[in-house]
Amino acid sequence: MAHYLEAQRRRGTLLHFAIVDPDDGDYLGEILLFLRATQAAELDVGEIAYVIASAARGRGIAPAAVRLLSEWAFSTLGLARLKLSIGPENASSVRVAEKARYQYEGLLRSLKLIRGERVDSLLYSRLPADE
Repeated sequence: MAHYLEAQRRRGTLLHFAIVDPDDGDYLGEILLFLRATQAAELDVGEIAYVIASAARGRGIAPAAVRLLSEWAFSTLGLARLKLSIGPENASSVRVAEKARYQYEGLLRSLKLIRGERVDSLLYSRLPADE
């Protein structure tokens, strides 16, 4: 997986950020933005993924980070659409999506192969005009 991420970063289709405490610089997590091209334009859609350190969970860090990165991606990169792909059993990430003003689009069945098993995914999205 690390080689895949590094290859994406070198191609300019992945931005990988650390989330740190602004007061003391402690590590709180990581957030990634994968850039995708559509038929309409080059690199105009993004997918966000994140992980929050266990000691930092429950403090609103993930929704704040997703909101901040989303707003930056729209204003600075000019993206037309952002999405989050969430496992149906992941209620915490559903709350993050909703707090970050993402809208539910639906269940994508058998979307991904994870550890050799096909899994479903909930799709959430946000557009630049969304409040």
